[in-house]
Amino acid sequence: MTATPLPLESSRPLRLLIVEDLAHDADLMVRELQRAGYAPDWECVEDEPAFLAALARPLDVILSDYTLPQFSALRALTLLGERRLGIPLIVITGAVGEETAVDCIKHGAADYLLKDRLTRLGTAVGQVIEQHRLREAERRAEQAVGASQQRLEAIVNNALDAILVADDDGRYIDVNPAACELTGYGRERLLCMSVWDLTPDLDIELGQTTWHRFVSEGRASGEYQLRCRDGTIIDVEFRAVANVLPGMHVSACRDISARKRAGEILARHEAQYRRIVETAQEGIWEIDADLHTTFANQKMAEMLGTTVDAMLGMPIFSFMDDEGRALATAGMDRRLRGIAERYEVKYVRSDGSDLWAIVAANPVFDEAGRYAGALALLTDITERKRVERALEENRDFLQAVIDAVPDPIFVKDEQHRWILGNRMFWKLLGLGPEAALGKSDLDLLPVNEAAVFWEKDNLVLQTGKENENEESLTDSEGRTRQISTKKSRFLDAGGRPVLVGVIRDISERKEFEAQLTQLAYYDQLSGLPNRSLFLNRLEHALARSPRQGRCVAVLFLDLDNFKVVNDSLGHGVGDQLIAAVAARLRSSLRAGDTAARFGGDEFAILLDDVDAVVDAREAADRIGRSLHAPIVLDDHQICPSVSIGVAVCSPGGESPEGMLQHADIAMYRAKANGKAQYAVFDQEMEVDAMDRLTLESALRQAIAQDELRIDYQPIVNLKTGRITELEALIRWQHPQWGLISPSRFIPVAEETGLIVPIGHWVLQQACRRVQAWRSDLPDAHDLVMSVNLSARQFLHPELVADVTRVLRETGLEPGSLKLEITESVLMQRMDEAVVKMLELKALGVHLAIDDFGTGYSSLAYLKDFPVDTLKIDRSFVQGIGNDRSDLAIVQSVIALANSLQLAVTAEGIETAQQLEALQAFGCDHGQGYFLARPASAAAVSALLVAGGPLFALPVNPDMVTAA
Repeated sequence: MTATPLPLESSRPLRLLIVEDLAHDADLMVRELQRAGYAPDWECVEDEPAFLAALARPLDVILSDYTLPQFSALRALTLLGERRLGIPLIVITGAVGEETAVDCIKHGAADYLLKDRLTRLGTAVGQVIEQHRLREAERRAEQAVGASQQRLEAIVNNALDAILVADDDGRYIDVNPAACELTGYGRERLLCMSVWDLTPDLDIELGQTTWHRFVSEGRASGEYQLRCRDGTIIDVEFRAVANVLPGMHVSACRDISARKRAGEILARHEAQYRRIVETAQEGIWEIDADLHTTFANQKMAEMLGTTVDAMLGMPIFSFMDDEGRALATAGMDRRLRGIAERYEVKYVRSDGSDLWAIVAANPVFDEAGRYAGALALLTDITERKRVERALEENRDFLQAVIDAVPDPIFVKDEQHRWILGNRMFWKLLGLGPEAALGKSDLDLLPVNEAAVFWEKDNLVLQTGKENENEESLTDSEGRTRQISTKKSRFLDAGGRPVLVGVIRDISERKEFEAQLTQLAYYDQLSGLPNRSLFLNRLEHALARSPRQGRCVAVLFLDLDNFKVVNDSLGHGVGDQLIAAVAARLRSSLRAGDTAARFGGDEFAILLDDVDAVVDAREAADRIGRSLHAPIVLDDHQICPSVSIGVAVCSPGGESPEGMLQHADIAMYRAKANGKAQYAVFDQEMEVDAMDRLTLESALRQAIAQDELRIDYQPIVNLKTGRITELEALIRWQHPQWGLISPSRFIPVAEETGLIVPIGHWVLQQACRRVQAWRSDLPDAHDLVMSVNLSARQFLHPELVADVTRVLRETGLEPGSLKLEITESVLMQRMDEAVVKMLELKALGVHLAIDDFGTGYSSLAYLKDFPVDTLKIDRSFVQGIGNDRSDLAIVQSVIALANSLQLAVTAEGIETAQQLEALQAFGCDHGQGYFLARPASAAAVSALLVAGGPLFALPVNPDMVTAA
């Protein structure tokens, strides 16, 4: 049953099926929907067959009466469910109880309405359709998610890469079959493991740090090694993503062991291939389809006189002239057809010369079978072509060719007569071809040169072996040239042997080699032989001496005070002085003697063939006198002096190194004896040297073995007699040798540099000791500690830092430390000394000039030194009462100090008369045996505890008398 629809007043279409046996009721439903704004496209059925037929078309909603004569709403719902059609159905009935409504809803009805309430029909239909749309969308989404999950599981389970999922702690929570296959572990076993269990030799702490960094950064990729169940270690490539889902971190791994091995094998093969290609004696050249160079080996570039980089991308025709292009083009059609070729081609080198080559070319095709270029092997036949042309063409053409060669070329017959030569060869001889052709070396060259050439030419002509050797040749200007000649035997057109020679002038190379020899065996500044050449000549001299029955002498020289020249006048003047000394040494020696420079200001002289020690003494005396004469350098007059050590060896009695050592030992003895003299080595010197070496070795262990100690000598206020300062004095108590004098070991420490760590130790101990006295003794709060600084220690770059560190570590106030520096040290490098003293003063440390008046005349510079105290040397104090000059010096120094507002301390007070004189002059402080001897810390502690003056007061000024 179909009803005619009312005219549409709405644009909302509605595909509608009505299940009703009363046309009036169906019409009411349609009209109500139209009033609600729908435009129904509807059909009405009243039995099951018609209902099933209507389901064939798309429907938005079904309106069904609850009970019909031949059908019912419940049957309709059953049919929709069997066919899984999700079309919403609204039950419309005249009267329905609550149970009936619930039953309809249970069977799938979307809603139900009473026929007397059809005004809700439009709203109900809209709600049902919207609910159906939402359910359908949700169902489709669920289906899509399910399908996606199934696809993902299929991809993961069938993936060739191992996929492992780990939690935040790095423990595996899921793996795919490929992961089990890769590692050799079953799924259950892997899910009991963590990422660190599969990593060989992993530092757990480092591994956890790396893992947490990955989790925070979100991504990682790269290569690492993985340990499988059977213990094997494989290389894997991985990509990892953190927090795919919260707490889920996924990594995909792929075994690249085989690929890496293949890569390594390929790299080895490529390296082997490259070595073969690059060391090949033939040129290898590859071009593309457009005849442009894509590859060339080094030999090919050398053959063309260019570089590989310059060849790449260049067309082959750019290396050819017209003749070469014609030859190369002739076989191009055959290459395009895939036919390998072998032919001769002429190329042009970068210098314009010809390169003839046999080319074995093979075409190259791409995967599609298209011509892609050619690979060729080239053999240089330029020399062969040259000879062939010489045999084939006339002499004039050959002459023009060889005249173009920059090297001299000649051809000789079996009788050694010149039959051909190029322009450079005739220029070398200084003769034209008309004067030389048909003649031999014996006719035109010096006899000695001609004999050598004849012998070597004869060897080539007889054996046929190519020969290349170096020779000397007197050129047309009379100069002796060093040449390298390559000689080969060929057969002329008549089958007769001829000799072809190519000459290269190697005079410059030989001169360069001579310069290298000069650099290797001669000192560049002085021009004298160096140590290596000197030892070589000394070795030969010692080897000859037994046969000749003569002595050999070695003189070792060291310039005195050379460092002063360098420091005061500059290194340029120092170099000039070295050169001037070298010139004087050369002029003062015999013809067979050797003077050498060993470096710095050290020289050595070899006197070969001397009778006895007296000859060596005379030579040393003569050399000393020759050097002492004034030398003027840059307006500076310098009178150099030298300390010389002499060692004389009887025939066959010494080695070169031994003689040098003995001369060196003797030189140091000359230095110790006052410089500007010579000393002859004897065994006693060697014993002294060994004793000094033993002393140096023992001194190096003295600090570690606690053999050093410090005594303290009181420094007394000469007005009160009380101890105000202490001077720290180092002592060495050796377990076997007993007490060793500082005068014996301090110079060794200064020379070897040990004085720096020893001085630091003294500074530490003295500061710690005075801080203890200042803290523990009531009358020692103002006690000052004086510490001597050696030259090396004062000039050491870390001195200020060391003093700062010691003061901080001991807690001593800077004003309680006084550093004593000798006058001579300050004057050696005055500018540097002033800077260093200002840095120390900035710390608050007191400074004193020790041994004042014994070194340089420093009165003019005293005002520049930031010092607090002058210490008068004991040599002046001891002269009080005996020497009027010493008395005047002491009085002047005290007056000078007072005028400069400096404190004065007198050293070496040993008598009451000296003490009284110093008091009368107004000297502030004094020290010496008369007041107190140096003593141990314990003994000094007793003195400090006792307190009181160390001498009777007052002192009578009238006792000071002028000597």
